[in-house]
Amino acid sequence: MNVKQLKMILKNISKQLRDDLFSNPYLFITEADFQAWLYNQLHFIYEFKTPFYDYLNEQISKIHLEYPRFRKEGKALKKQGRYDIAIIRKPKKDSIFDKQYRNEMLLDYFPSYLAFELKAKWNITTKKVLKKFSDDITAFKKNTRYLGSDYGVLFHLNLAKPYEKRCEYTRIQKSMNRYKKKYPHVYFIYLESYHSEDNQPPKILYAF
Repeated sequence: MNVKQLKMILKNISKQLRDDLFSNPYLFITEADFQAWLYNQLHFIYEFKTPFYDYLNEQISKIHLEYPRFRKEGKALKKQGRYDIAIIRKPKKDSIFDKQYRNEMLLDYFPSYLAFELKAKWNITTKKVLKKFSDDITAFKKNTRYLGSDYGVLFHLNLAKPYEKRCEYTRIQKSMNRYKKKYPHVYFIYLESYHSEDNQPPKILYAF
């Protein structure tokens, strides 16, 4: 899957979610609902219709929930939270099942190709939206210390927000664009759910 295909997939997913929320702004109650919805959507996408890698006569799932991420401290790996959803690459080395590995060592053999950091909050302000972006972008640091995913997606939902109290889209878009320049391997999506007075679906903000 190349970058062009990835962008198309993300746009199709976000448009489907926009339509679902436009029909029912209260579709999700918790962030876990959003996570489950997206996990299900990914399994229906062409690139992931075969959800397993055939590897050494074993089947390994491509898509995982709450996938651990780590940072390096010397030669050791320390836990650094979890991705909400991760799509892993095929292992780089052979015969890894012939040895005993700790979970953090196995992750070096099952690296994340595409990771999602999701947020679904109820009726939060523009200021809090910007704060969430600032907090969550740390999940996608990728340098000599952090073992980051090849690509990341920061997908924020502002749930059941009153139509008359919509957030300031211009400020949010500028913030997303600024982070995109700093983290070019990360894609940003922001969406609100509400009953529109003019019967128009909510706008989706992207920074691709």
